[in-house]
Amino acid sequence: MEGSFNYILKSFEIFPRLTETMFGKKYNIIEIENKLSNVKKNDRLERNDLLTIRDSEEWDYRKFWPDLDKLIELDQPISGIFNLGWGNRKKTISELYNKFFHIEIVSVILRFVDPQNYAIISPPVEKFFSLQPKDDHIEYYINYLNLLKKTAKHFRSPDKIAYVDMALWSLTLILKNWSDNEFRAKWNGEERSMIELIVNCYNADLFFKKIRLVEVLRQAYQNIEGREYKLNKILLADCLDSEMIDPELAMIIVSYMFENLLWELIIETGREEEFLGTKSRKKWVENLKEEKIFETYPIFLECLKFRNRSVHPWAEKLSSIEREEFIAKLEKLILKRKANNL
Repeated sequence: MEGSFNYILKSFEIFPRLTETMFGKKYNIIEIENKLSNVKKNDRLERNDLLTIRDSEEWDYRKFWPDLDKLIELDQPISGIFNLGWGNRKKTISELYNKFFHIEIVSVILRFVDPQNYAIISPPVEKFFSLQPKDDHIEYYINYLNLLKKTAKHFRSPDKIAYVDMALWSLTLILKNWSDNEFRAKWNGEERSMIELIVNCYNADLFFKKIRLVEVLRQAYQNIEGREYKLNKILLADCLDSEMIDPELAMIIVSYMFENLLWELIIETGREEEFLGTKSRKKWVENLKEEKIFETYPIFLECLKFRNRSVHPWAEKLSSIEREEFIAKLEKLILKRKANNL
């Protein structure tokens, strides 16, 4: 952010104008909230409330979602779940999901009933956060809300999760379309200045870059089945080993995992203090040769050479071929150790 300029709050404020630009109509989402305010107050959702969401003139429900009335015949009102608060959001979401079997519809309903704690799942924001589909739709929605909550906490306003979602929806569409001259021409001079400032602040801000990176890595690690901690670290290093990402950090990770492997072998000898008294890593490898390292001794020496050049800033940096070789050799050692074949 530049000074006190909150580009997320400003993105929220331009939401109605953006919908007018995109769809030819200013969406008044807050008015729909007002129409549904009694649902939370009375802790009771009726069929007419669903029709209010679907038929409100303040937006175009049918442009984005299936007919609510056809999804479920709500002969009996739903009650007892709309005042459970943030801490019990899983119960609220689960109860509605068991009625509608459609997580996007659940998100629409909850967004208008309790905008403080819920928001609509929208594809532009999903893509913005680098979210990947999950079989567990409830957990997916909870994670979506958690990311919005984290954003709200960081920027402090807007304070309602639904409004943060609207802000990010606006921001994503601005970022996507701002280079288009026809799109830019739809905004007056003052609006263009505001949007330029929003874009500049976003580009200078690391907050969302960190969130996306964390989300990608978290999901990647979750999807790796049957792999161990060491191999996951090697995978991370392999991903970072690109001139466009961070090859130096990749080699630091690989070097650490190499030392981790050495130390595990040292622990098995029961001579930790003796080894710690010898600072030379080459001596470590030579001493381990007698007890733990047999056929792979030359590979350990090669990895040690790569490790020394990776961790010392004054040493010659590894080439791309050498980095690939370091990663491959260490992965080979880890697999051989797992098979008790060092």
